[in-house]
Amino acid sequence: MTHETKKAVKAEIFSGFRRDAVTRFNERMPEGMKVEDTLEGVMDAVDYVLDHADRKGERSGAILAAAMWMHGYLEEETYCKLSRMSEIVDAEVAASKEHAAPKAATSAPAASAK
Repeated sequence: MTHETKKAVKAEIFSGFRRDAVTRFNERMPEGMKVEDTLEGVMDAVDYVLDHADRKGERSGAILAAAMWMHGYLEEETYCKLSRMSEIVDAEVAASKEHAAPKAATSAPAASAK
């Protein structure tokens, strides 16, 4: 599997965690109330379930769904930050090489003409 394929697979897995969590919340929400795939949306959903739960397992289900969503969110966020940092480091290395190349060319002794 290529590096790009691995990146795409991981991105799909982590976004799948978030989609699954939002789906679980939406299954428990009253008609007309839709949970958004955002931190605020998930927090509102947990608050709603904790305030209105009347069956065994509803509270723990909300907490576990929020944990699943958060895991996917944090993995995606970490991956994006690492990718940006890698781009910055690569750009710095390239700039350093470009800066060093002209000095090497000018520091060589001039060929004498005979």
